Amino acid sequence: MSRLAGHGVPQVSNNGGVKVVTRLFCFVLALVWCVTARAAVVNVEFNFTPFVGDSVSNEVESFPGTARVYVNNVLLGERDVSRRPLPILPDSGEVRPAIWIPATAVGPVLRRGHNTLRIDFEPKDPGTTYHAQLRWASVTDARPSTDAGGGARTNLANPGTDDRVIKGKVSFTHEFDAEFAPDQPWHHYPPVASVTEEDRRSLLELVKARARTFAPDFSDLYALLVAGHRVDVDEVRKSGCLETVYDAGLRIAPADARDFDVGFTGNAEVILRSRNGGLFHPEDPTVFSRVTDTAVQKCAGLVLFASFPPRLAAVRSPDGGWRIVY
Repeated sequence: MSRLAGHGVPQVSNNGGVKVVTRLFCFVLALVWCVTARAAVVNVEFNFTPFVGDSVSNEVESFPGTARVYVNNVLLGERDVSRRPLPILPDSGEVRPAIWIPATAVGPVLRRGHNTLRIDFEPKDPGTTYHAQLRWASVTDARPSTDAGGGARTNLANPGTDDRVIKGKVSFTHEFDAEFAPDQPWHHYPPVASVTEEDRRSLLELVKARARTFAPDFSDLYALLVAGHRVDVDEVRKSGCLETVYDAGLRIAPADARDFDVGFTGNAEVILRSRNGGLFHPEDPTVFSRVTDTAVQKCAGLVLFASFPPRLAAVRSPDGGWRIVY
C-alpha cells in the first residue's frame, strides 16, 4: 500500500487489488457453501388431490374415488377420497391437498438414495372430467424466515407439480432421492423374484408365529412394539387394555393357508398377504362390541393395527432363513 503524495489517500497496487478480489471471491464462495450445507434435505412431501372446479377461485371440490399409494412397488395403503370443499390456500394459490404423504412417515420401505412413489386413483364416476394433481417439494432444515420485503420464506425447496385433466383412472409416478432415510442392512440384499413351496411354508409359519404373540403375558407382543417404535409400551402395559380384550374373548387368527399369498416387489422384501381380506383377523369379530370402555377400545385397537397389519414384509437373510422386517 502506498499513499498519493500530498493527499494522504490510500492507493492499492494492481497486485494488491488481485489479492483483495480473490479474498472477497473466496469469502462469498465460503458463505454460499455454508448456507447450502446448512440447508440439508430432511424430508420430501407429496400432496395428491383429485378435484373439480376452477383453481383460480376461492375453493374447489374434491372428486370422490379411491387412491392407492405405493413406494418402491409396495402398497402403503388405500385412501377413499370423499366429496368435500377444498379451499385455495391464499399464500401459495394451491389447492389444499386431499392426501398428504411425508416420505419420513412411510417406514422402512424407504431407501437411502433413489425411491419411486406411485399413486393410482380410481374415481367413482369414470365418465366425468376432473383434475388430478400431484405436488411435491423437498423439506430442508433451513429455518423459515421473512425476507426484506416482508414475504415469507419457507423451508421447502425444489417444488414440482403434475396437473392433469382426465376422465377415468389415472396413475402418477415420481422418482425422488431420500438421503435422509435410515439405511437398513437388508436394503442391500439381492431382489427376490420367486419362492419355493418350502419358502411359502416358512413364510406362513412367520405369520402364524406373529398371531401367537397375542397371548398373556404379551411379552413377545410388547417386544414387537418396542422394536417398531410406534406405540408407548409402558402406557399400554399400565392400561391393561390387552388383558381386558383378551379376557373378553379376543383371539387373533392368521390367514388360512389356502388364501395366503406372496407378492414380489423387485426388491429384497416380499409381501405376505391374503387373497381374502387382511393377513390377520379376530376369530370372533363381535368381541369389540362387548368392550364398552372407549379408552380400552382405542388402546387395544392401536396395538392390534400396529402388530397385525393387513400385510407384512419379509426378507431372506444371508443364511437362507426368512424374517419379518415390517
